Amino acid sequence: MTKEDSTPTLRDIQLAMRNAVRAGEHVDTHVNDHQWLSQHLETKSTDSPEKRLEIYRVGYFIRRNEALSVTYENIKKVLGQDAFSVLCYEYIVACGSKTYNLNAEGEDLPQFLKTHWLKEQYPYLPDLAQLEWLFQLTFDAPSYPALLPETAARYGDFLPLTLQPHVQLLKTNWPLLTLLNQETKETPHLTPLGRPCYILVHRDENHQPISREIEPNAFYLLKKSRSRSTLSEVCEAVLTDPEHLTHWFANWMQLGIFQNPSH
Repeated sequence: MTKEDSTPTLRDIQLAMRNAVRAGEHVDTHVNDHQWLSQHLETKSTDSPEKRLEIYRVGYFIRRNEALSVTYENIKKVLGQDAFSVLCYEYIVACGSKTYNLNAEGEDLPQFLKTHWLKEQYPYLPDLAQLEWLFQLTFDAPSYPALLPETAARYGDFLPLTLQPHVQLLKTNWPLLTLLNQETKETPHLTPLGRPCYILVHRDENHQPISREIEPNAFYLLKKSRSRSTLSEVCEAVLTDPEHLTHWFANWMQLGIFQNPSH
């Protein structure tokens, strides 16, 4: 019995509908006959089932393109609308979607850009995309009760350090922070810094992602804190001036970078 002769199951219809809407993507199902699907769709509109499917198909790409535009607004600013739309289409076709949450759209774009033809003209694009993705993670991540100075004093050297989920770190060789603060509409031409730039991304008091450059040892101290190491273990792993440590940790606690260990 062929597919045309049998009564389709709900799953058959669902898979075929998914394929029709996501036409062009690499989908992993054998149900891909749009004509067959049209025979099993009912519509109260005067438009044909094929026409209605096309509306859904176009809308699907538009919604994903819009979501990418929100997350990667600086990539869009660098490339311009037309080139960005081409990038979005190529990304959507190549990578598909892993989630129903549009806020999580574009997770793989930084990796995708590493081998994309646009990297030849804009070699900093993968790092810029990674920074913008970290902004998205920072915005969406939860917050837990922050570490207070009196709690830190009570634990002393045995204080367990854990970063808030919204804290992100990035190491790059490009002046990305300069690019983000650039107000000109001209396409920027960036040159490598000639040294690593260490970036801390966290949330401000208004829940908005912000970024700042920090010193290398401060970066590695925070990175070490991801493993829930104690204060003494972190300080031993990254040797630095005690005065710097005191200043950094006082500032970080004020910013709410660390979780309360009792959480």
